[in-house]
Amino acid sequence: MAALAGIGASVSEASTAFTDASKWTLSLKGATKDVTPFGASGNWAINLATIKSWTAKVTAFVDTADTAQTNLYALLNSTVTLTLNIVNTPHGFSGSAILTGIDPNVDAQGAETVDFSFTGTGACTYS
Repeated sequence: MAALAGIGASVSEASTAFTDASKWTLSLKGATKDVTPFGASGNWAINLATIKSWTAKVTAFVDTADTAQTNLYALLNSTVTLTLNIVNTPHGFSGSAILTGIDPNVDAQGAETVDFSFTGTGACTYS
């Protein structure tokens, strides 16, 4: 497989695509529970897979004309539908998530950006 450049990736909230997003990250986790009994064979821990979870972050250049971005400012702690697409493919990740953080960043020597943080509520699917 050839490496993919991120330049053509995309992100959308509900059906509205961000026009000024520049980065997205996704973290999928699987939790485990140690269920090692007394006298475990060979003294090896035994673990049981339990719940899965996910978080995501979208970074965008601040733009009052970016509808997806401006919609989110009023949705802190609300559930939204998030889709994170992979460049040059029909594939991506999607799921319902709670908007848990809005962090604007202003730097006199750089562009103004904003980070939107999400915590998944239910499955994050890859298709």
